[in-house]
Amino acid sequence: SGSMYGSEADVIGGFQKVIDEQRAVKEGKCTVSMFKFEDRVEECFVGKDVNEVGELEYEPGGCTALNDAVCIAVDRIGEWLAAMPESERPAKNMVVVITDGKENASRRYTHKDARERIQHQTDKYGWTFVYLGANITDATEAREMGFENTGYMGKAKMGKAFDLVNGFACKLRLEDEDADAFLFENLAYMTGEFEQESGVEIKGR
Repeated sequence: SGSMYGSEADVIGGFQKVIDEQRAVKEGKCTVSMFKFEDRVEECFVGKDVNEVGELEYEPGGCTALNDAVCIAVDRIGEWLAAMPESERPAKNMVVVITDGKENASRRYTHKDARERIQHQTDKYGWTFVYLGANITDATEAREMGFENTGYMGKAKMGKAFDLVNGFACKLRLEDEDADAFLFENLAYMTGEFEQESGVEIKGR
């Protein structure tokens, strides 16, 4: 949304670092889907091989259609997976939502719609959903949407958020049994660091 003005370089650089480092990992295969959202949701690509992902074009603007973004992304990725032979489907799926604002612009979907999708994909197919809030000090909305893995940071620490995503993706590709513990511990550390630096306790955790 428009409130992300000034953070463009951090977002683009962080995303590119994840792509570059995932290209260097030889174990397993990595495909990437990308959705950008403000007042509306833009599907950039779905199921693209990491080696074919180009530079991110990112220009903040508008409001925050968070429910629409989550629901549309989950539905489209689900359609992509359903269309391929079962033997070719990814063993692990991770959906990461990065936002610096609360829901204020969705036209099609509600928190309940997002929560139902997240719960279905988590319980039936083992997807992992991660919510990363920049300069957000209230966890209530993320919980209402069904996110169990949540982390909070200041906008100046956006790079750490992308490092966490990259580290967790690497562990998934390496089939590391400690992947979930790594995610939980790093989300907690990131959030604790933000609370300490900002002097504000995250509500609703």
